[in-house]
Amino acid sequence: MLRILLGLLVIAHGLVHLAVWGPAPSGDAPMETARSWLFGDVRPLAVGLAVAAAVLLAAGGIAVLAGAGWWPWLVVVGSAVSVLLMALTFTPWWIFGLAIDAALLVWAVRTLR
Repeated sequence: MLRILLGLLVIAHGLVHLAVWGPAPSGDAPMETARSWLFGDVRPLAVGLAVAAAVLLAAGGIAVLAGAGWWPWLVVVGSAVSVLLMALTFTPWWIFGLAIDAALLVWAVRTLR
């Protein structure tokens, strides 16, 4: 049962990236998903990283559900891409997402041992 819940969490976390960074940013959004605090306008890069994180994490979640032994690698790389994306467009809104990525990274790396 825990494996199913964790697999679904990984898939959901991946899909949230598409929901947040995919649509064009609106002026009334509480965060700027197309702007970097360091590099300015980064919409194409942010969308590309969001798609990569979503694909890797969704595939990792499916692999968890299927019981495939290689799922930790997908989760590690997907979470790392997610962290890069959130660092690039950092806002305090991303703290919870970064915590999820940290937990996923610890879980996946511990499984690799």
